[in-house]
Amino acid sequence: MVDAETWTPCCSIEEADRILTRTGSLLETETRIIGGRVLNVWKNLWPSLRLFFLHSTKKYADRTYIVYQTECYTFREILDKAVRCAVILRDVYGVKKGKDILLLFGALAPHLQYRGSSSHLLSKLSNLIVFWACHLLGAVTALVDTSQPLELLRYCIMLTRCALIVLDPERADMIEPVTAELSLASGASGCLVLENHEGQGHWEGVDVWNAVSSGYNRAEHRSLVFWEDYQSTATGCSQERMGKEVEERTIKFSSYTIR
Repeated sequence: MVDAETWTPCCSIEEADRILTRTGSLLETETRIIGGRVLNVWKNLWPSLRLFFLHSTKKYADRTYIVYQTECYTFREILDKAVRCAVILRDVYGVKKGKDILLLFGALAPHLQYRGSSSHLLSKLSNLIVFWACHLLGAVTALVDTSQPLELLRYCIMLTRCALIVLDPERADMIEPVTAELSLASGASGCLVLENHEGQGHWEGVDVWNAVSSGYNRAEHRSLVFWEDYQSTATGCSQERMGKEVEERTIKFSSYTIR
Protein backbone atom coordinates (compact mmCIF):
# COMPACT_ATOMS: atom_id res chain seq x y z
CA MET A 1 0.00 0.00 0.00
CA VAL A 2 1.26 3.49 -0.86
CA ASP A 3 1.98 5.75 2.08
CA ALA A 4 -0.28 8.78 1.69
CA GLU A 5 2.27 11.02 3.39
CA THR A 6 5.06 10.20 0.91
CA TRP A 7 2.95 9.86 -2.24
CA THR A 8 3.37 12.67 -4.74
CA PRO A 9 0.75 13.14 -7.48
CA CYS A 10 1.95 13.15 -11.08
CA CYS A 11 0.16 16.40 -11.76
CA SER A 12 -2.04 18.96 -10.08
CA ILE A 13 -5.83 18.95 -10.22
CA GLU A 14 -5.67 21.90 -12.60
CA GLU A 15 -3.26 20.04 -14.91
CA ALA A 16 -5.41 16.91 -14.84
CA ASP A 17 -8.44 19.01 -15.71
CA ARG A 18 -6.63 20.53 -18.69
CA ILE A 19 -5.62 17.06 -19.91
CA LEU A 20 -9.13 15.66 -19.60
CA THR A 21 -10.80 18.63 -21.33
CA ARG A 22 -8.19 19.21 -24.03
CA THR A 23 -9.27 19.87 -27.61
CA GLY A 24 -10.57 16.73 -29.30
CA SER A 25 -11.09 14.73 -26.11
CA LEU A 26 -14.44 13.26 -25.12
CA LEU A 27 -14.60 15.66 -22.17
CA GLU A 28 -13.66 18.80 -24.11
CA THR A 29 -15.66 21.76 -22.81
CA GLU A 30 -17.00 24.93 -24.36
CA THR A 31 -19.22 27.85 -23.43
CA ARG A 32 -22.79 27.90 -24.75
CA ILE A 33 -25.95 29.87 -24.16
CA ILE A 34 -28.71 27.41 -23.22
CA GLY A 35 -32.11 28.64 -22.15
CA GLY A 36 -30.77 32.19 -21.88
CA ARG A 37 -27.99 31.14 -19.51
CA VAL A 38 -24.24 31.05 -20.19
CA LEU A 39 -23.00 27.56 -19.29
CA ASN A 40 -19.74 25.65 -19.52
CA VAL A 41 -20.72 22.33 -21.14
CA TRP A 42 -19.09 19.22 -22.57
CA LYS A 43 -18.72 19.67 -26.31
CA ASN A 44 -18.55 16.10 -27.59
CA LEU A 45 -21.07 14.26 -25.44
CA TRP A 46 -24.49 13.25 -26.75
CA PRO A 47 -27.05 16.08 -26.74
CA SER A 48 -29.45 13.90 -24.75
CA LEU A 49 -29.78 10.44 -23.22
CA ARG A 50 -32.60 9.80 -25.68
CA LEU A 51 -30.32 10.27 -28.68
CA PHE A 52 -27.66 8.11 -27.07
CA PHE A 53 -30.14 5.32 -26.27
CA LEU A 54 -31.69 5.21 -29.75
CA HIS A 55 -28.29 5.29 -31.42
CA SER A 56 -27.04 2.44 -29.23
CA THR A 57 -30.13 0.28 -29.68
CA LYS A 58 -29.92 0.72 -33.45
CA LYS A 59 -26.18 0.08 -33.71
CA TYR A 60 -26.14 -2.91 -31.35
CA ALA A 61 -29.73 -4.08 -31.88
CA ASP A 62 -29.06 -7.82 -31.75
CA ARG A 63 -26.27 -7.74 -29.20
CA THR A 64 -26.79 -8.62 -25.56
CA TYR A 65 -27.60 -5.67 -23.32
CA ILE A 66 -28.67 -7.23 -20.00
CA VAL A 67 -27.48 -10.60 -18.66
CA TYR A 68 -28.48 -12.34 -15.46
CA GLN A 69 -27.88 -16.06 -14.93
CA THR A 70 -29.76 -17.67 -17.87
CA GLU A 71 -31.75 -14.54 -18.78
CA CYS A 72 -30.51 -12.41 -21.69
CA TYR A 73 -32.03 -9.33 -23.32
CA THR A 74 -30.76 -7.64 -26.46
CA PHE A 75 -30.72 -3.91 -27.10
CA ARG A 76 -33.66 -4.35 -29.48
CA GLU A 77 -35.73 -6.17 -26.85
CA ILE A 78 -35.10 -3.47 -24.27
CA LEU A 79 -36.04 -0.80 -26.82
CA ASP A 80 -39.28 -2.61 -27.67
CA LYS A 81 -40.22 -2.76 -24.00
CA ALA A 82 -39.25 0.88 -23.43
CA VAL A 83 -41.36 2.02 -26.40
CA ARG A 84 -44.43 0.21 -25.13
CA CYS A 85 -43.87 1.60 -21.66
CA ALA A 86 -43.46 5.11 -23.09
CA VAL A 87 -46.77 4.93 -24.95
CA ILE A 88 -48.60 3.80 -21.82
CA LEU A 89 -47.02 6.53 -19.69
CA ARG A 90 -48.04 9.08 -22.31
CA ASP A 91 -51.61 7.92 -22.85
CA VAL A 92 -52.54 6.82 -19.33
CA TYR A 93 -50.65 9.32 -17.19
CA GLY A 94 -50.14 12.24 -19.56
CA VAL A 95 -46.36 12.10 -19.44
CA LYS A 96 -44.78 14.30 -22.10
CA LYS A 97 -41.75 16.42 -22.86
CA GLY A 98 -40.57 18.54 -19.96
CA LYS A 99 -42.64 16.76 -17.32
CA ASP A 100 -40.82 15.68 -14.16
CA ILE A 101 -41.13 11.97 -13.34
CA LEU A 102 -40.02 10.98 -9.86
CA LEU A 103 -38.27 7.61 -9.80
CA LEU A 104 -38.20 6.11 -6.35
CA PHE A 105 -36.56 2.71 -6.47
CA GLY A 106 -33.44 1.04 -5.14
CA ALA A 107 -31.51 0.25 -8.34
CA LEU A 108 -31.69 1.35 -11.95
CA ALA A 109 -30.59 -1.94 -13.52
CA PRO A 110 -29.96 -5.56 -12.61
CA HIS A 111 -26.37 -6.28 -11.64
CA LEU A 112 -24.49 -9.46 -12.36
CA GLN A 113 -23.53 -9.85 -8.72
CA TYR A 114 -27.13 -9.50 -7.59
CA ARG A 115 -28.40 -12.71 -6.00
CA GLY A 116 -32.11 -13.29 -6.13
CA SER A 117 -35.03 -14.85 -7.97
CA SER A 118 -36.07 -14.14 -11.53
CA SER A 119 -38.87 -11.94 -10.16
CA HIS A 120 -36.22 -9.73 -8.58
CA LEU A 121 -34.51 -9.48 -11.97
CA LEU A 122 -37.75 -8.48 -13.68
CA SER A 123 -38.35 -5.86 -11.00
CA LYS A 124 -34.96 -4.29 -11.59
CA LEU A 125 -35.34 -4.66 -15.35
CA SER A 126 -38.58 -2.69 -15.10
CA ASN A 127 -36.66 0.09 -13.37
CA LEU A 128 -34.34 0.37 -16.36
CA ILE A 129 -37.17 0.20 -18.89
CA VAL A 130 -39.23 2.96 -17.28
CA PHE A 131 -36.08 5.12 -17.06
CA TRP A 132 -35.52 4.86 -20.81
CA ALA A 133 -39.24 5.25 -21.51
CA CYS A 134 -39.21 8.61 -19.74
CA HIS A 135 -36.29 9.80 -21.86
CA LEU A 136 -37.93 8.60 -25.08
CA LEU A 137 -40.83 10.92 -24.23
CA GLY A 138 -38.55 13.82 -23.35
CA ALA A 139 -39.56 13.72 -19.69
CA VAL A 140 -37.17 14.69 -16.91
CA THR A 141 -36.25 11.86 -14.55
CA ALA A 142 -35.80 12.87 -10.92
CA LEU A 143 -34.04 10.08 -9.04
CA VAL A 144 -34.46 10.32 -5.28
CA ASP A 145 -32.12 8.83 -2.68
CA THR A 146 -34.23 5.95 -1.39
CA SER A 147 -32.20 5.56 1.80
CA GLN A 148 -33.86 8.66 3.26
CA PRO A 149 -36.57 8.39 5.95
CA LEU A 150 -40.20 9.03 5.08
CA GLU A 151 -40.19 12.71 6.06
CA LEU A 152 -37.30 13.50 3.72
CA LEU A 153 -38.86 11.45 0.93
CA ARG A 154 -42.09 13.37 1.45
CA TYR A 155 -40.20 16.66 1.17
CA CYS A 156 -38.42 15.59 -2.04
CA ILE A 157 -41.61 14.37 -3.68
CA MET A 158 -43.55 17.53 -2.84
CA LEU A 159 -40.67 19.76 -3.97
CA THR A 160 -40.37 18.01 -7.34
CA ARG A 161 -43.95 18.81 -8.44
CA CYS A 162 -43.82 15.69 -10.60
CA ALA A 163 -46.35 14.42 -13.12
CA LEU A 164 -45.98 10.81 -11.98
CA ILE A 165 -44.41 8.93 -9.07
CA VAL A 166 -42.83 5.58 -10.02
CA LEU A 167 -41.63 3.33 -7.21
CA ASP A 168 -40.72 -0.21 -6.21
CA PRO A 169 -42.60 -2.37 -3.67
CA GLU A 170 -40.34 -1.41 -0.76
CA ARG A 171 -40.94 2.30 -1.28
CA ALA A 172 -44.64 1.63 -1.93
CA ASP A 173 -44.86 0.06 1.53
CA MET A 174 -43.18 3.11 2.99
CA ILE A 175 -45.27 5.87 1.42
CA GLU A 176 -48.65 4.09 1.27
CA PRO A 177 -50.00 5.94 4.36
CA VAL A 178 -49.35 9.32 2.71
CA THR A 179 -49.97 8.45 -0.95
CA ALA A 180 -53.08 10.60 -1.33
CA GLU A 181 -51.40 13.54 0.37
CA LEU A 182 -48.30 13.29 -1.81
CA SER A 183 -50.26 13.00 -5.06
CA LEU A 184 -52.30 16.08 -4.18
CA ALA A 185 -49.37 18.16 -2.94
CA SER A 186 -47.02 17.26 -5.81
CA GLY A 187 -49.64 17.46 -8.56
CA ALA A 188 -48.85 13.90 -9.71
CA SER A 189 -51.42 12.17 -11.90
CA GLY A 190 -50.76 8.93 -10.05
CA CYS A 191 -48.38 6.58 -8.27
CA LEU A 192 -47.16 3.52 -10.15
CA VAL A 193 -45.40 0.53 -8.60
CA LEU A 194 -43.40 -1.54 -11.06
CA GLU A 195 -43.77 -4.97 -9.52
CA ASN A 196 -46.26 -6.47 -7.09
CA HIS A 197 -44.50 -9.42 -5.43
CA GLU A 198 -45.90 -11.91 -7.97
CA GLY A 199 -49.46 -10.74 -7.40
CA GLN A 200 -49.27 -10.61 -3.61
CA GLY A 201 -48.77 -6.87 -3.21
CA HIS A 202 -51.53 -4.28 -2.92
CA TRP A 203 -51.23 -0.62 -1.98
CA GLU A 204 -54.07 1.82 -1.46
CA GLY A 205 -54.02 4.58 -4.06
CA VAL A 206 -51.14 3.03 -6.01
CA ASP A 207 -51.40 1.49 -9.51
CA VAL A 208 -49.53 -1.72 -10.32
CA TRP A 209 -47.68 -1.83 -13.65
CA ASN A 210 -48.80 -5.35 -14.56
CA ALA A 211 -52.46 -4.36 -14.26
CA VAL A 212 -52.02 -1.06 -16.10
CA SER A 213 -50.05 -2.69 -18.92
CA SER A 214 -52.42 -5.63 -19.41
CA GLY A 215 -55.45 -3.35 -19.28
CA TYR A 216 -54.17 -0.92 -21.90
CA ASN A 217 -56.17 -1.02 -25.14
CA ARG A 218 -53.71 -1.77 -27.91
CA ALA A 219 -56.19 -0.59 -30.54
CA GLU A 220 -55.75 2.94 -29.22
CA HIS A 221 -52.03 3.06 -29.95
CA ARG A 222 -50.97 6.10 -31.95
CA SER A 223 -47.69 6.66 -33.72
CA LEU A 224 -45.03 7.71 -31.25
CA VAL A 225 -42.54 10.07 -32.87
CA PHE A 226 -39.62 10.61 -30.54
CA TRP A 227 -38.06 13.53 -32.37
CA GLU A 228 -41.04 15.80 -32.94
CA ASP A 229 -40.06 17.93 -29.95
CA TYR A 230 -36.32 17.84 -30.55
CA GLN A 231 -35.14 21.47 -30.48
CA SER A 232 -31.72 22.74 -31.49
CA THR A 233 -32.00 25.52 -28.91
CA ALA A 234 -31.90 22.93 -26.15
CA THR A 235 -28.98 20.95 -27.52
CA GLY A 236 -26.80 23.42 -29.36
CA CYS A 237 -27.13 21.43 -32.61
CA SER A 238 -27.40 23.23 -35.92
CA GLN A 239 -30.72 23.17 -37.77
CA GLU A 240 -29.08 21.16 -40.58
CA ARG A 241 -27.77 18.51 -38.20
CA MET A 242 -31.04 18.43 -36.30
CA GLY A 243 -33.04 17.92 -39.49
CA LYS A 244 -30.76 15.07 -40.57
CA GLU A 245 -31.06 13.35 -37.18
CA VAL A 246 -34.82 13.76 -37.18
CA GLU A 247 -35.06 12.23 -40.65
CA GLU A 248 -32.69 9.35 -39.89
CA ARG A 249 -33.79 8.49 -36.38
CA THR A 250 -37.50 9.22 -36.25
CA ILE A 251 -39.14 6.06 -34.95
CA LYS A 252 -42.82 5.31 -34.97
CA PHE A 253 -44.47 3.03 -32.50
CA SER A 254 -46.26 1.14 -35.28
CA SER A 255 -42.95 -0.34 -36.41
CA TYR A 256 -42.54 -2.26 -33.17
CA THR A 257 -44.07 -5.53 -32.07
CA ILE A 258 -46.14 -5.29 -28.90
CA ARG A 259 -45.13 -7.89 -26.36
